[in-house]
Amino acid sequence: MPHKLQNLLAKVPSDIEIAQAATPISIDKIAAEVGILPEELDLYGKSKAKVHLSIRDRLKDKPNGKYIVVTAITPTPLGEGKTTTTVGLSQALGAHLGKRVFTCIRQPSQGPTFGIKGGAAGGGYSQIIPMEEFNLHLTGDIHAITAASVFGCSPAQVTPELRRRAKAINFGIMYGMGPYKLAAQTGVGMGMARQYLEDYYRTYAGVKKFMEELPERAAADGFVTTILGRKRFLPDLNNPNKIAQQAARRVAINTTMQGSAADLMKLAMIHVHKALRTEKIPARMILQVHDELILEARDDVARDAQALLKREMEQVYPLSVPLVVDTNQGKNWDEAH
Repeated sequence: MPHKLQNLLAKVPSDIEIAQAATPISIDKIAAEVGILPEELDLYGKSKAKVHLSIRDRLKDKPNGKYIVVTAITPTPLGEGKTTTTVGLSQALGAHLGKRVFTCIRQPSQGPTFGIKGGAAGGGYSQIIPMEEFNLHLTGDIHAITAASVFGCSPAQVTPELRRRAKAINFGIMYGMGPYKLAAQTGVGMGMARQYLEDYYRTYAGVKKFMEELPERAAADGFVTTILGRKRFLPDLNNPNKIAQQAARRVAINTTMQGSAADLMKLAMIHVHKALRTEKIPARMILQVHDELILEARDDVARDAQALLKREMEQVYPLSVPLVVDTNQGKNWDEAH
């Protein structure tokens, strides 16, 4: 009796379509199974990570592994490309030897490939991380990363509006937003909102640690401080009334972040004002809106004023991460946005 095949596709799918049809294994799980320590790994979402170079020092006395170099592969008649064929070969060798296998693939047309990459062969740790998603994570744009994750789109589809909504989510989470409010803001169900929060805190473990430790330290000290040392006393951190105590914990986090942001902005305003006078640029500061400064300048010096503004704001205070400032110009604030 002839066997009827089910769910046949009209055409052979591409490597990326096959790979994206499966859920990637969490990169931290893969790292743990191959012996990479948590402190040697920086997570970028659930399927990407950077390994610290310090791992070389820890493993310097280990014997070198064995490498197989595969080059000049011709695509097969069924249409599998070089990546798919290479990963399939790696999986076959790994299965034959009974060992975990990593496949490092260089694709000059796309730049460096990141993460655990695989294709149509299936099974094991075969998974593809799209290059566009990798490149997004390279930018460090946490709001765009969040938008792609929360709204279920590719990084290339993240619009300014989606990014603004994601920015509200990121700050909301920092200020204690729960799954109910997250679900209301994003339009997803409670289950998905709860899952997103769990994934967020697992991916950005430092954020969760900060939010847990800061109120505890503040309760012991009786106050919190901003980056420039301004203090805010919060006696309710030790209030037996849990509602008052939780409110004070949110204020502690808010003050530390928003107060520090205000410190940097006020310092930037001083620096910009002084620099305009020192460099004799006929422009003046007319308004501050949250993290923006608005200058008024003649057309012939607008670009000079714009360059000065970017320089002074980005160099306002030494931090372990860069302060990146976007500038623009127009006849009014709306045009400049």
